[in-house]
Amino acid sequence: MPVADIKRVYIISHESQKEKIVSELQKVGLIEVTDLRERLATTDWRVLLKEVGEPELRELDQKLSELNHAIDFLSNFEETDKGFIDGFFSSKTPMKRTEFERASDFSDYKKICDRCNNLESRLNELKNEKNKLLSTLDRLSGWTGLDIPLEEITGTEKTNIVLGIVNAFDEMKKDVTELAPETYLKAVSENEEEHCILAIYMKDKEDEVTQAMRKYDFARVTFPELTGTPSEVQARINEELSNIEKENGDIQAEISDLLKHRPGLLAMYDHIYIDREREEVIKNFAKTETSFLIEGWIKDKNVDALRDLLKSVSNTVEIFTRDPEEGENPPIALENTTLAYPFEAVVEMYSLPKYSEIDPTPIVTAFFIVFFGVCLSDVGYGIMLSIISVLMMKKYVMGPTGKKFLRLLAICGVSSVFFGVLGGSWFGDLLKMPVLWVNPIDDPMTMLIFALILGITHIFVGIGAKMYNSIRRGDIKDAVFDQLTWVILLGGVVLIIVAEMNVVSIGKIPYGVAGLGVITLVLTQGRSQKGVVKKIVFGLASLYGMVGYLGDVLSYSRLMALGLATGVIAMVFNSMALMTRGIPFIGVLIAAMVLIVGHAFNLLVSTLGAFIHTCRLNYVEFFSKFYKGGGKRFSPFRISTRYVEIEEV
Repeated sequence: MPVADIKRVYIISHESQKEKIVSELQKVGLIEVTDLRERLATTDWRVLLKEVGEPELRELDQKLSELNHAIDFLSNFEETDKGFIDGFFSSKTPMKRTEFERASDFSDYKKICDRCNNLESRLNELKNEKNKLLSTLDRLSGWTGLDIPLEEITGTEKTNIVLGIVNAFDEMKKDVTELAPETYLKAVSENEEEHCILAIYMKDKEDEVTQAMRKYDFARVTFPELTGTPSEVQARINEELSNIEKENGDIQAEISDLLKHRPGLLAMYDHIYIDREREEVIKNFAKTETSFLIEGWIKDKNVDALRDLLKSVSNTVEIFTRDPEEGENPPIALENTTLAYPFEAVVEMYSLPKYSEIDPTPIVTAFFIVFFGVCLSDVGYGIMLSIISVLMMKKYVMGPTGKKFLRLLAICGVSSVFFGVLGGSWFGDLLKMPVLWVNPIDDPMTMLIFALILGITHIFVGIGAKMYNSIRRGDIKDAVFDQLTWVILLGGVVLIIVAEMNVVSIGKIPYGVAGLGVITLVLTQGRSQKGVVKKIVFGLASLYGMVGYLGDVLSYSRLMALGLATGVIAMVFNSMALMTRGIPFIGVLIAAMVLIVGHAFNLLVSTLGAFIHTCRLNYVEFFSKFYKGGGKRFSPFRISTRYVEIEEV
């Protein structure tokens, strides 16, 4: 059975054995520990709940924070050749277990973390200083022609000296000199938009001068923090910027040297992360002064292995198991064959089954392979898809889900080759090969009929799966009246269509079967209603479900449409390449580029379309017949890491 049998497990032992037992449980990863605090907090058993591990957790969190900060800081300076595709896969660093174990003392890395913090702070200080100096340089850019020290621009007893910026200098100068002829105005620099000016005027004329200047939006400029002429200040700033760049270079060199410690920081982080996970799970235990209790879930097949393991660790441990009780929601662990295992990813994207449901993965596997192959249906594309998937599995480090998807695509590539051979499609019509069955482009109607037959089969299997679920739960009435009756009616309709198409001659039998289905539905679908009239009305209304089934069957026409589109697009690129081949000198090169780029594009788009629409047929047309989902993944307490992929020697 693809859904593994799960047992509730209880482990009781002496307090002195806690660390040893928890460490072993983390190493083997057999049980999912449940939080007893949630269930016991409102009962008389709450006295068994002790707040344990809080100081340890705070200390571990502090260490993790320091390490994570240093890792992130160094990562900004790490040269990497990872491309776009790498971002979709695991970023964990492969590391031999012996190397991983060597990084086990936080004190060795505390100094590195502190140094990283200091360097980061200094880099930020230098950045702020540089920005401030550059801002000052920008403010001085129009005043380098001024040969008066900036600290002397304060005026005298009877005069004011000001610097400012104005747009219409000549007009302002004319107005000001008319009001105060003794005023001295000089343009230090100018451009198309503004003038930087020096103004010297008598203090007793300040009101008149400032009023005239204000008319032309004169903006006063001051440099209270600077001394020396603007050119002298500029020289000093440039020297300071040079020193900043030199110090930046020295820091960068030190950071480059610190990068050699990054793998050790990653390993140290994961060591502490593992310790923190252990302390966190201990909080879920119930305990007295001398003993503790662990509650969790375990696969039935692993109970004996757990018992043998813990007995070898301690002679004061007891293990009890029981079946899930009504109302409990055990976690779900799927156990499928090698072929079906990758297709668990399709089910997981929708939802895991509940413990009381069947796992649809084996059924999904069979139909997914066929549907995908019909959609892509090209030998060349199938071979390329399988090869690319296998190569990516070998090259990239990835998690279980990534591996499942690539294995799924590799298997579906083989299916595409099979249907491509039947249809004679080898990169479209690039290679002229015989058609062994039917080519969607030459005979779309036959392909459409085949797609609809697949759809009818798929829907019947879905109804059958729901019937099986009902029987497992003991709901025999539902299995007969709600599922079997629809099988009879739909089967009768299919037989009528077959008979009317003169495929077979079976007389009036199809009409009798369909009629039996209609009568049974009318008499049974309103059985929960009170009164004969309501029962009949609800029974008649249930026949409207035929419209839904008809729509579902028609949805499978997309299989033919996608297979047709794949072939047509391939042929279009082949025709384009053929047209460009005759161009003198470069025709062959252009044709090759059209073929490579065109078929790569078609492979990508057609693969995406095949995957999405095959998923849709399973999720909408198939799962709606029997599958609810809502299960929670079985997540055993085990050694997990964030940065390092531990490799066994």
